[in-house]
Amino acid sequence: MDLLPKCDANYVPLTPITFLKRANVVYANRTSVIYEGTRFTWSQTSERCCRLADSLRSLNVGKNDVVSVLAPNIPAVYEMHFAVPMAGAVLNAINTRLDAKNVATILSHSGAKVFFVDYQYVELASEALGLLNGAVPSIIACIDDVDTPTGVRFGQLEYEQLVQRGNPGYTGELAVQDEWDPIALNYTSGTTSAPKGVVYSHRGAYLSTLSLILGWEMGNAPVYLWSLPMFHCNGWTFTWGVAARGGTNVCLRNTTAKDMYHNIAEHAVTHMCCAPIVFNILLEAKRHERRDITSPVEILTGGAPPPASWLQNIERLGFHVTHAYGLTEATGPALVCEWQKKWKKLPQQDQAKLKARQGISILTLADADVKDLDTMASVPRDGKTMGEIVLRGSSIMKGYLKDPEATSKAFRNGWFATGDVGVVHPDGYLEIKDRSKDVIISGGENISSVELESVLYRHPRVLEAAVVAMPHPKWGESPCAFISVKKKSNGDTKDIVKESEIVAYCRKNLPRFMVPKRVEFMAELPKTSTGKIQKFQLRALAQNFAVNENLPSKKITGPGQLSASGQVNTEVPGYAQGHGKGHALSPPTMDQLPKCDANYVPLTPITFLKRANVVYANRTSVIFEGTRFTWSQTYERCCRLADSLRSLNVGKNDVVSVLAPNIPAVYEMHFAVPMAGAVLNAINTRLDSTNVATILSHSGAKVFFVDYQYVELASEALSLLNGAVPSISACIDDIDTPTGVRFGQLEYEQLVQRGNPGYTGELVQDEWDPIALNYTSGTTSAPKGVVYSHRGAYLSILSLILGWEMGNAPVYLWSLPMFHCNGWTFPWGVAARGGTNVCLRNTTAKDMYHNIAEHAVTHMCCAPIVFNILLEAKPHERREITSPVEILTGGAPPPASLIPKIERLGFHVTHGYGLTESNGPALVCEWQKKWNKLPQQDQAKLKARQGISVLTLADADVKDLDTMLSVPRDGKTMGEIVLRGSGIMKGYFKDPEATSKAFRNGWFATGDIAVVHPDGYLEIKDRSKDVIISGGENISSVELESVLYRHPRVLEAAVVAMPHPKWGESPCAFISVKKNYNGDTNDIVKESEIIAYCRKNLPRFMVPKRVEFMAELPQTSTGKIHKFHLRALAQNFVVNENLPSKIITGPIQLLASGQVNTQVQG
Repeated sequence: MDLLPKCDANYVPLTPITFLKRANVVYANRTSVIYEGTRFTWSQTSERCCRLADSLRSLNVGKNDVVSVLAPNIPAVYEMHFAVPMAGAVLNAINTRLDAKNVATILSHSGAKVFFVDYQYVELASEALGLLNGAVPSIIACIDDVDTPTGVRFGQLEYEQLVQRGNPGYTGELAVQDEWDPIALNYTSGTTSAPKGVVYSHRGAYLSTLSLILGWEMGNAPVYLWSLPMFHCNGWTFTWGVAARGGTNVCLRNTTAKDMYHNIAEHAVTHMCCAPIVFNILLEAKRHERRDITSPVEILTGGAPPPASWLQNIERLGFHVTHAYGLTEATGPALVCEWQKKWKKLPQQDQAKLKARQGISILTLADADVKDLDTMASVPRDGKTMGEIVLRGSSIMKGYLKDPEATSKAFRNGWFATGDVGVVHPDGYLEIKDRSKDVIISGGENISSVELESVLYRHPRVLEAAVVAMPHPKWGESPCAFISVKKKSNGDTKDIVKESEIVAYCRKNLPRFMVPKRVEFMAELPKTSTGKIQKFQLRALAQNFAVNENLPSKKITGPGQLSASGQVNTEVPGYAQGHGKGHALSPPTMDQLPKCDANYVPLTPITFLKRANVVYANRTSVIFEGTRFTWSQTYERCCRLADSLRSLNVGKNDVVSVLAPNIPAVYEMHFAVPMAGAVLNAINTRLDSTNVATILSHSGAKVFFVDYQYVELASEALSLLNGAVPSISACIDDIDTPTGVRFGQLEYEQLVQRGNPGYTGELVQDEWDPIALNYTSGTTSAPKGVVYSHRGAYLSILSLILGWEMGNAPVYLWSLPMFHCNGWTFPWGVAARGGTNVCLRNTTAKDMYHNIAEHAVTHMCCAPIVFNILLEAKPHERREITSPVEILTGGAPPPASLIPKIERLGFHVTHGYGLTESNGPALVCEWQKKWNKLPQQDQAKLKARQGISVLTLADADVKDLDTMLSVPRDGKTMGEIVLRGSGIMKGYFKDPEATSKAFRNGWFATGDIAVVHPDGYLEIKDRSKDVIISGGENISSVELESVLYRHPRVLEAAVVAMPHPKWGESPCAFISVKKNYNGDTNDIVKESEIIAYCRKNLPRFMVPKRVEFMAELPQTSTGKIHKFHLRALAQNFVVNENLPSKIITGPIQLLASGQVNTQVQG
């Protein structure tokens, strides 16, 4: 398994550029950008980015060259987020609120090769360039207004001309060779010290983007208002995230109340981000500036915790607030305050307080904790004990540009130290108490400036507040408050609020030691570009104050006051020091910034369990009959089992096989086995002993776990191995109702209990290591061993929970076997969403309906055959479904006629397409709102299509494999589906020939024949082996089967080729029919009736020449029909229209055990 090589088909570097490429394919005609009167589609945005990238390359801009831009939130800046990295370069979006000196410092420090300047900032840019003493960027270009050109020019070039002269077919640097390459350079806001250059990697940007659209539950086709500057952490990665969701970017040149309200109403905005200061803009808007908000607008806010009163007021206007916490170094938000349904029952004031907390780590962050940095011990989860917030994961910056000392200081003991002081509440949610520099230590008491500020914000006249330390002759430090007050209608503030009033208010609401010893009033507090208050400016001022209770309050007009331009007076000592001209800057370069444990963590699904243990500890993780576990208990049980496996000398790449139904033990093994470094092989319980023995032998299984119900099957399989059996065998007894059955040397529950609950696991060193070995179902050929990597499993999970829009805390019913592609990766996916697994030993109609009703199931997966089980249920087996249950189905396209029937019961169907080789579903039929207006039958037909590629798949296409050209998007021209991405298998175990054949020309060839519709959705027409070529005509067996399924008496149908003396091949249909009330099928439906029905509904050449009736069609373990068995039968048939119809009872009849009789030749 270790020797299976990476290739272009199964290992694609992670980069946000793929989100634009995918949007161009699957959302081509959707609106991508709105800016005043200008609109672009995703197809147009993709073309414009390609053109700009090509123009940059023609100017000799390439790998690691810095492209700086000084502009507001306009389409050009959005396009640069893709075009610049597509040219191999690094984007540096400069804060438009800086002064000329700081812009010059950034241009110099970054070594910018290109400098784009919006026409409104030409004067500022000219002044900055004048400070560089000739060492200016070699290429300077003006960005004129795309909607209303002004004619302003600056430098040698103009943006729109550059776009238009580029090649729209540019492919250039699209293929990022190393995901650790830099994609962006951002400068910190300088809240507590001088700004530093923070370097982001393609990998980090990609993973942060996925985390945020997941954590915020941003669904398909959002309309996103750009109220957050794109220069701030690349707009918290939503520049790339909106493309990933096929959404619309509503760009704003000016963030005024009028502009925001107008665009929200005009374009039905669904999402926006902002600093809390924007709340004030929205709340203080005059009546004529406002517009009614008719549907909720999701706001993600960061920075200082928003006062609870603000949250209440803003939500009354129609906004729904989610609070996040992050830093430039974390590629934006690292924690999100994920909402819990139970909080809705609380009073509004309590809800607001909970919302103001920073929350839990985003999904792709490996770890977030609060630690005592002296001991590196985690603080208790008591909501009181303070420590420093530390982070670890691949979304953390590469490092600080040209500042190895600061980089080294930030990365300590395998963690990134944020400098923020916080606590952990009992529910696992983090809450910031202060910046480490802002904790005021007064006489041994730690005073949180954030707590003091939250009290000040509750004062009815306080607009802004910041608290810092000032010297105290006795206590060392004391709090000093800086305040700006709300203006009266005439604009006067001087005689409204006095220091004594503020101090008295604080004494009423705080312990005495926390009351500020001095209050300073300012016209406006100095802020960073993102609305954060620049406390280091205030600290410098406060150092000159002395404690004097009788000191008169005054308005500061010296250093620290905001100037008319909105810039901070930079005479405050320490501002921008260390980044001025003449400062010695030393390596490393962006390429040389090293990977470390803090910023590069191998991708593995194990992290989802570790995170669930921290943030969802007390939620129910597993339900199985009368047994329930929490995530804390499941984590402990997995640790114990992993430790026991290690004690049995089970380690890296050892195969652990399991033969069991969907019980908690199999769920736990999905984590415990890889935690021990081993590889999980879940065996199909529907196989016969010969096939089980073959898999055990081929996989070289070291451990074999067997459920008590399958002991007889396992014993028979082991007897066929001639002594070459797994060295460890263990029985899994029923955890809910133990039977006492034993098998082998060990028992599962005893293994769990004897393990160490504190086991920390075999840390995954390489994400390319194998995590699972699955065997194909053998639909078209003999089964093969498919190897999954940790990386592939991890990315596939993210794709599926995004594509299916699986929100927080789902209740998932295990109606899909866990042995099938590891349950389409949902054993790991449910943990990622902090959900509940409802395990089923038997997938009967009664058991499914009972568990759906009993546990309020929200999601389930299944093959279409389960639809029949649910639809054919007897009245006493059914339970009423009171809320919609999402079903993700795969395999053969579900007959369109079945979908409305199943949805009338209360299910909502999403169809997917995938293979064992693609870690489960690779395409999902993503629903479009406009389809809701169509008739039910048309909706059902659309739902039966296979859809569009999942998000983490780099490419999915339909090609002519001879020419490798993509077929036209006409819904008619057929080709083979090919896939490419890190979710594709490592390869076939011990079968290099099959692996080589599957990976061709940088793609994985699926063997499935399909068309691409004009909207970019794929639809399977057949397996390549199942296309029937009759007299030169290609007959799709899938199309013929879909007609057969519409016949009222057909239960199952499969069409294969049979020999024809004249046309070469002709269609042969195999059918099982619905039983009469007495169970009789023989005299109900005749061959002639089926053929007549087909003649009415199909072209004559597609009508089957023979119809064979079977009691039940042979099926794989996942409900797919075994066509290669039917093909073998059909080869012995001859065309004879008068052949009487019959029920086949010989070879390939299903045995009572549910296994296919294998006497068929081949």
